[in-house]
Amino acid sequence: MASTKTMLQLQERVRLSRTAWKLADLAVLFLLLALLARRASSLVAAGCAAPACTWCWVAALICEAWFTVVWLININAKWNPVRFDTHPERLAQRYAKWWLVSSYTRLPGKRTLVRRINHST
Repeated sequence: MASTKTMLQLQERVRLSRTAWKLADLAVLFLLLALLARRASSLVAAGCAAPACTWCWVAALICEAWFTVVWLININAKWNPVRFDTHPERLAQRYAKWWLVSSYTRLPGKRTLVRRINHST
């Protein structure tokens, strides 16, 4: 069997350059972190001055922190996008080279077993 270097690739991994998307994501990250810093600093500055509203600010801080974490996880998957280009026309060539049959360009048919059910009984 041929080595993996000489075999034709059936798919290619192509990196996509999305600089504008990355800059927009960094801007959103900056805004989210600024919002979290604002919430945290207002809680520290208020201390126990307004205990009736403190739980609202703590709940808002927790929700916004959770949203930021989930957003970071989603962006992590989108940060380096790729596209897979498939080459189905190379399948016959690869199959022909593997079996050392250079003139054979069609793949063999797949055998299937079809069972017939007799409903007359």
